[in-house]
Amino acid sequence: MDYVRENPDKTTPVDPEYYRKYRRKNKEEINRRAKERTLRIKTGVLTHYGNGKCVCVKCGFNDVRALSIDHINNDGAKFRKTMMPNRSRAFSGLEFYAWLKKNNYPNGLQTLCMNCQWIKKLGGKR
Repeated sequence: MDYVRENPDKTTPVDPEYYRKYRRKNKEEINRRAKERTLRIKTGVLTHYGNGKCVCVKCGFNDVRALSIDHINNDGAKFRKTMMPNRSRAFSGLEFYAWLKKNNYPNGLQTLCMNCQWIKKLGGKR
């Protein structure tokens, strides 16, 4: 997008109506590609924080649908304040995974499955 702004003479103007029609006509394909992109980015981040495997670092569970990023020291609020000081709001999902990748995978995070997340949250208590 910056290229377009910086080089208006080298780009063609965008026709909003064309893109509206294109999106309506190709909605399924656009959604399919978006899901693939989301899964690719999420899997890459989870693999990085899973020590090279897309698995829970505690129990080895490997279904990506139930894997997520965990703040090792339970310091998510501190992490957001120090690592993302200019953010007006926290983010999650694809936006968070893309941010982690773009910022060279900051330390202090790990891949956990939702069961291990809950066990950690409850402190192992029954």
